[in-house]
Amino acid sequence: MNHKDSGKLVSFPNLKRRVIEKATSLMEEKRYHEALPLFRQAVEMDEDNPELLIGLIMCLFEIGELKEAKEHCKEMLNQGIGDYYSILQIYMMILIQAGAYKEGYETLSIVMQEQRLPAEHAEHFYKLFEFFKTRANGEDTVEESEDERWEAFCNATVQQQMEIIGSLRGTDPKRHLSFCRNILKEENVHPIVKTLTAKWMLTAEMSGTAEVTKFNRRMRLDLPYLQSVIHHPFIQEVEERIESHIGQLNPTLLQVAQELWHRHLFMLFPFLPEPLESLTWAGAVHHVAMDMQGLHSSLPNIAELYGAAEQELSKAIEKIREIEEFSSI
Repeated sequence: MNHKDSGKLVSFPNLKRRVIEKATSLMEEKRYHEALPLFRQAVEMDEDNPELLIGLIMCLFEIGELKEAKEHCKEMLNQGIGDYYSILQIYMMILIQAGAYKEGYETLSIVMQEQRLPAEHAEHFYKLFEFFKTRANGEDTVEESEDERWEAFCNATVQQQMEIIGSLRGTDPKRHLSFCRNILKEENVHPIVKTLTAKWMLTAEMSGTAEVTKFNRRMRLDLPYLQSVIHHPFIQEVEERIESHIGQLNPTLLQVAQELWHRHLFMLFPFLPEPLESLTWAGAVHHVAMDMQGLHSSLPNIAELYGAAEQELSKAIEKIREIEEFSSI
């Protein structure tokens, strides 16, 4: 046996393909904790495969393991694995989320000194460079009017808007109250961006009121109310009903249902499902989770199992499916 390869896994026929397919499927379903060990296994079998490494990095990013995600990106950049500028973009996204502005500024400084940026990437990375420079220097003021800032936000892609919200971390919340209120009120802003904005306002402990529009719903709320949404007893009631009916029978289906429910709540935040009827929503989540798993699900049977009205159950199922369409960007 070659000594160099003695520590590597011995692959059975089609093992790598099956592992990759399963890992990719789990990641597409946003089941990142489950996908992560499979991507690790796949990378051990094919350590220079850029697609597998990116899958690994994105799972780490989504579950908050930013330090390891960052190290994998740096290694790919240093070893020339994958498309350099795509990996660099992912690296910058991780640094923004981590609040590592000085590192982002220093990295882009070196990149811009050592190589000429391709035309298709130049504008984007120059903007990132200025952003990191401002944050790294600790500047608390942005030399643009509120109108200019809002116009730039509206013209950005959804991914760029998410990065902008991520960049607010560690800054003075008072500076951004008006900006965040505009995001929550504007009907054309993607629901995910609104959720991230509301959650940042929650962690920043902002006070005052804000108007929120989302999924054809509208409300004015006191910002401290956001905390009560997170811990609303209705959420726990639905989870308990789902677990009582699925837990022992099908642990895999239970996990799918739980993740579906958490994703639905994330997309709706700061709204809660209506009506606040735990039997209806537990049954609806159960029904949709079964469909996602390719399992036969009968509406009358689910309604009987949970003691829910079929008409209300059907409406809840339709609403879950409608909002699921917005969960991937």
